[in-house]
Amino acid sequence: MRLQPPKFLLDVLRDLRDRRLLIPAVALLASLVAVPTLLSRSAPPPPPAPEADTGAVEAIATEPAVLTDEVSVRDYKRRLNQLKSKNPFQEHFTLKLTDGGGLATPNLAGEPEPVSSGTSTGSGFTTSTDSSGSTVSSGSTVSSAPPASEPKPPPPEVRYLSHRIDVSVGPVGAVETRDNVRQLKLLPSNATPVVAFVGVTENARKAVFLVSDDVASTAGGGVCFPSPGSCDYLVMREGDVRTFDYPPDATTYRLKLRRINAVEMKNAPGVSLP
Repeated sequence: MRLQPPKFLLDVLRDLRDRRLLIPAVALLASLVAVPTLLSRSAPPPPPAPEADTGAVEAIATEPAVLTDEVSVRDYKRRLNQLKSKNPFQEHFTLKLTDGGGLATPNLAGEPEPVSSGTSTGSGFTTSTDSSGSTVSSGSTVSSAPPASEPKPPPPEVRYLSHRIDVSVGPVGAVETRDNVRQLKLLPSNATPVVAFVGVTENARKAVFLVSDDVASTAGGGVCFPSPGSCDYLVMREGDVRTFDYPPDATTYRLKLRRINAVEMKNAPGVSLP
C-alpha cells in the first residue's frame, strides 16, 4: 500500500514552488534544527555554587538589630548644667543714646553696666541701684519723630475766557474799524442792525453772525445757514469779507472779520445785552 501525503501539505509545497520559496523554506527548517544543537554543545558547564559559611550566617543572625549605645547629647541634665543661671528680675542690658542721637548697641553680656545711683542717661532713662544690687531703670521711652508730610499741591487755577472780535464794518466806501466787539452786539449800530455777533465755533476759529430779516441779499466770503439761498446765520473766518443789501435805508454795507480774540474774565463770562 502506497502512502499519500496530506492534500494541504501538497498544496503548500506547490505554492512554495510556484513562488520560488521552496529552497528558502527548506534552509529555514534545517537552521531551526541545527542551531539549538550547536548551541547546546558549545555552552560551557556552569561553575559550582560556592558553599555558604554557616558560621558567618549564624553570627549575622545573632547580631542585634537595634543599637543600644547611649548618646550623650540627649542627656538633658548635662545640657542644662552648661547654661549659666540668671536672675529674671535683674536687668541684663541697658539702652542709651550715642552722641549722634541714635541708640547705642545694648550690653548683651548679662553684666549690668556700672551706673551711679540716681543718674539719668541721654536717652531719657533714669537708672538706680536697689538694696539687693540690681539695676533698675525708669523714664520715658525714645520715640522717633514722624516723617514730614509732603506739601499739598496748590488747587487748580480756574480761568474764565470770553471771545471778542475785531471787525471793519459800515457802508461801502465809509467802513469803520471796531475792536473788542462783544457777543450780541449789533453791527454796524443799534439803529442799523444789519448783523449781530452771536459767538464763535467750538475750535474758536470762526465767528457766527445772525443776519437781519431786512437784508435783501448778501454776497462774499463766509458760509450761510441753513442754506445758501436763505442766509439766516453767517459763519466767517478771519479775513473773510461780506456785503449786505439793506433796503430800509437803501444802502449796501460791508463787513470784514479781522481777528478773533480770547479775553480772560475775572468772573464767569455772561452774555451782556447791548
